[in-house]
This record gives sequence, structure tokens and C-alpha cells, in this order.
Amino acid sequence: MSKFLYLYRGPATPMEDMTPEQSAEAMEAWGQWIGRLGPALVDVGSPFGTRSAVADDGSSPEPGDLNGYSIVVAGNLTAARALADKHPFLSEGKGRFSVEVFELVPMYEPSQARLRSWSATAGRLRSPWIHGPARGLSLICNDRQGISAGALRPALANSASPGLI
Repeated sequence: MSKFLYLYRGPATPMEDMTPEQSAEAMEAWGQWIGRLGPALVDVGSPFGTRSAVADDGSSPEPGDLNGYSIVVAGNLTAARALADKHPFLSEGKGRFSVEVFELVPMYEPSQARLRSWSATAGRLRSPWIHGPARGLSLICNDRQGISAGALRPALANSASPGLI
């Protein structure tokens, strides 16, 4: 299962500009969609407020018409798109509103085999933070890979700068 980001694009009316009846109708539609998704909806998200944009040349172009986000889990992009069926943001039917769907790709996490390779190499490397063999190279790994700071203490204790932990 992968996580997918829904970005809501279109000229949505801000909640504060809706009548109480329109607001109640919108909230009812969102509640039905949220209930239909159940645990597939991992973050209902929120609407976007004030906005600005910054371009790579330092200018301030007009910000886009993104209005909010949600995050769902699904087996693939097709399944994630299917979860947008009967989405309240798509109810107008005139093509002015869209839900853009993006897979959230997990950050790279090294495999156990690569960690062992790095650990074997670490003794031959130098580090600007450790004056001596860079036995602490595995600090870039996380607990989900089975490496923890506690496991690194003996290796760093043998380095030239044991006070680092």
C-alpha cells in the first residue's frame, strides 16, 4: 500500500463566504465522503488559507488555485483515483474543479545488506566529526533499520573522540 496526496484545485468558495445552509450542505457532503473512505483516508487534510508564491528568479508570481489536501492509502494510482469517486470537491460537473493525485514516494532507506557494507567500509573512511576512523558513519541510519545510537556507542567509544555520544 502506498500513500497518495490529493490536491484540490479550482475556484472554491471560502467557508466564511458561504451561507449557513451552503456550509451545512458542504460539510454533509464531506462527511459522507470521509465515512465512505474509512481507514483508507489517513489524513483528512485541511483547506489552504492565505497564500503566496516565490519564483526561482526571486519574483512573486500569482499563486495557484490550490485549495487544500488530503492523504489516502491505496494499492496503486488507479485505486487512489477510484477513492475520489463522488468526492464533494468534484460535484459541480463543469470541469472547473479537479483533484490531483500524487503518490508520496518514501524517502530512501538503506537495506540491511547496504548497512553491513557501509559498516565494513566505515573503518577505512575519515570523518570531519570524528578524528580517527569514521566508525560513526552508521549514524545516518534509523531505528527502523535495526540500528540505534545505543548500538553505536561501543564503536564510537573506540574512536578518537568518544565524547560525541
